[in-house]
Amino acid sequence: FFGRNFIMMAIPVILLLLPLLLMNPVSTGMYVTGFTASSSEILLIFWFQTVFGNVYSAIGLIFAIFMGGLAVGSVAGNRIKTSGKHHFAGQIFLAIYMLMLPLLWKSGTGQLSDFSAWLLFIPVLLVPSLLTGFLYVTSTLQYPSDRLNAASSIYAADLWGSALGVILITFILVPVFGVQMSCLLLAGLNGLSALFLLLSRK
Repeated sequence: FFGRNFIMMAIPVILLLLPLLLMNPVSTGMYVTGFTASSSEILLIFWFQTVFGNVYSAIGLIFAIFMGGLAVGSVAGNRIKTSGKHHFAGQIFLAIYMLMLPLLWKSGTGQLSDFSAWLLFIPVLLVPSLLTGFLYVTSTLQYPSDRLNAASSIYAADLWGSALGVILITFILVPVFGVQMSCLLLAGLNGLSALFLLLSRK
């Protein structure tokens, strides 16, 4: 629907884009990561509803698995002696994941049993959450400030990007471009973010 609804949707999108003007390359990378994480989660919820026909009974479990992946990824990031190379690699892996996500829609959803669909769904859901948790830690360590200010700034960037991702993937990207093109756009965005971070260090 267009008209007044378009204006109402454009206002929060603009407000969520404004923080990018004040962010350094590390925060920008986390912004893109949050954008990608929330977008991929929404896409996977769409896939789940396509396969099972009803997402309401499992939505709590889906969020719990995703949040659990964030926690595990953060723990892994703290256990490993991370550096800029790890951060760059994490962003690239997130881009590769988004390139491969459309294959999920070509997996023959109508031929999968409920058990097989869950076996496929859980690891695919965990990958972006693990990478996001890991990148949160690496971003905090790479941030040019003390650990406390870094954590708050990175967390804010993550939340801003996540909020924008939910809006754009639901109302614009999927309806206008479709699932495959949306995933390609997100992959390209992560690739550009990784390149931007690399060039800023040089």
